[in-house]
Amino acid sequence: MLFRLSHTANRLDIHSRDPLDFAIGGPEDIRVVIRAPAAEERSKGYESFNAFVDILGDFEPTKKSLPVFNALIEGRRPVEGEKAKSAEDMVHREGPSYGLEYYPDPFASFVDIVNGKLSSVSRALVDLLRWRYAQEGPPSPIASRGLFCSVNKGVAWHPVPGRYSIQIVTPPHSTLDAQKVDRAEIRKLLESNSQEPIGHELLREAKELQHSSPRSAVLIAVSAAEVAVKTLIIRKVSDAGWLLENMQAPPVVDILVNYLPLLFVSEKQFYEPTKKQGIIKTMSDAVYIRNQIAHRGAPPPEDEKVIQIIAAVQELLWVCDYYAGNRWAEFHINSVRKRDT
Repeated sequence: MLFRLSHTANRLDIHSRDPLDFAIGGPEDIRVVIRAPAAEERSKGYESFNAFVDILGDFEPTKKSLPVFNALIEGRRPVEGEKAKSAEDMVHREGPSYGLEYYPDPFASFVDIVNGKLSSVSRALVDLLRWRYAQEGPPSPIASRGLFCSVNKGVAWHPVPGRYSIQIVTPPHSTLDAQKVDRAEIRKLLESNSQEPIGHELLREAKELQHSSPRSAVLIAVSAAEVAVKTLIIRKVSDAGWLLENMQAPPVVDILVNYLPLLFVSEKQFYEPTKKQGIIKTMSDAVYIRNQIAHRGAPPPEDEKVIQIIAAVQELLWVCDYYAGNRWAEFHINSVRKRDT
């Protein structure tokens, strides 16, 4: 049976009439299609900068769940307010479909498995696209538009009951140029179980809070930088994990000035290792402000300073990505862009 999980990726602006189509494969022959809302969909209120994500997979229903799917396709549903124990309890043909908790447990368990597998692919792919192509957006961009099933290879789709939650949409976003997406590269990242680094996830949270809670934004942004730098060192130096966990590590700014340039002495250098200027000066300011907030309850810095700190952390995260082996990160490093222009 073919299943389609439809998501909205908030603030993922595809800005193209051509969809991004990824054949993931695997036992369920999973496929992901990401596209901009069509004109008719926009006329119904869907924003053009929120992409539609359809994840399709072929799953064989379990013996106990198949009769329930057949009942659903026939238009039958549980009696109002009562939990169905089997397909025979689904007799009503009018009224709401109710939540998944009103359907037989074997059916609900199977639906949860399908939802989980398809959703995990969707979230991983959207996260990789945003990370790889430096797309802005909220830390949790995915909102469900429902799960559907089909017994005729997608000619007709039938809604499947689900467990629903409210997704808060937030404003920051950027535009993803679909023509520049390297599908083979993204698929390779998926197959290698690559994930958006924790530092980037934390930075998204910091960006989300920079206007409503600037103090929290600075705290989280500095943590993002510390996590990224120390993760990079652990990856580069085999014994560093134990040392960083069991001994007091030097401050992140000292690492950036005195250690990282030596650790990657044969690599391209993206910043001046001095506290007097550039991103290191900004990071030094950020750590001082963070400490004042955390230890003395200092007031938040000016908005301009928060923006400057977040920009410096963003650049530092791309530098860490580059040194970790993701050479494409060079194109996102501001200092490289400025040097080459």
